[in-house]
Amino acid sequence: MFPNLEIKLYLIFLGMILLDILLSGINSVLMETNR
Repeated sequence: MFPNLEIKLYLIFLGMILLDILLSGINSVLMETNR
């Protein structure tokens, strides 16, 4: 139907997952440096 829309949704989904991984990684690094 709308391949472009599906690609955009997929990219947004991927971006959200990558952001979540990045934020959790940054949080763990901050926790390590705070010790």
